[in-house]
Amino acid sequence: MNDALNITNLTAGYLGRPVIFDLCFTVPQGVICGVIGPNGSGKSTLLKSIMGLIHPMQGTIQVLGHSIDQVRSKIAYVPQRESVDWNFPVSVYDVALMGRYAPDNIFKRLKNSDKEATLKALEKVHLLEYKDKPIGQLSGGQQQRVFIARALAREAELYIMDEPFAGVDSVTESAILKLLKEMKQEKKTVVIVHHDLQTAFDYFDYFVMINRKLIFSGQKKEALQPQYLFETYGGGLPALDRIRTAGNAREEIAKS
Repeated sequence: MNDALNITNLTAGYLGRPVIFDLCFTVPQGVICGVIGPNGSGKSTLLKSIMGLIHPMQGTIQVLGHSIDQVRSKIAYVPQRESVDWNFPVSVYDVALMGRYAPDNIFKRLKNSDKEATLKALEKVHLLEYKDKPIGQLSGGQQQRVFIARALAREAELYIMDEPFAGVDSVTESAILKLLKEMKQEKKTVVIVHHDLQTAFDYFDYFVMINRKLIFSGQKKEALQPQYLFETYGGGLPALDRIRTAGNAREEIAKS
């Protein structure tokens, strides 16, 4: 089985200025992977590189064993909510339906199966009753769920999400967590940029920890090591001891 992601010697940035340096790691298929690090550490730059939205300065990226252009139809992307113009006059259903268009054929004729997949995706995020509502009239959490529905409608193998938990309400958080559990059961791979270290150890089972360079990639229990947390966040994060203690306690409970 191929890895979901294979990153080798990746350096990337903007306008000739590197943000991430010489990253090398793999993400196996079928995991819920959290990409964590402090603000400015290059998390979003990494995702944009994987999606082909920016071109690496050096290095290679393999997605599902191929280049991104060969498997783009098997990948779904959820951008940061702040990067979207929510005043665009389009309905919730129309946004979710966008997930059914092939990346290389945005004018394809839609079938009944496309419409059914879209309605199913909206039902999964508890927004079916809002399908005809303009996207701009929804709350922030609801808007985030619409974009997740768009990703689900693609019926992809790899899902890449940029800060899907940022600023959402408890209903949206619960809905996303439920979806993650279902996707893991279906052997889907999900890679999520996440800013809250304390909740990360509840949400994810695999970690990529970066601070402009790779600090660690691997299973959750290994990510709790003090040296990785310190190298990622430095000594100025008071929560580190509480996180390690809570994480160790959860591990002991899981063993009992």
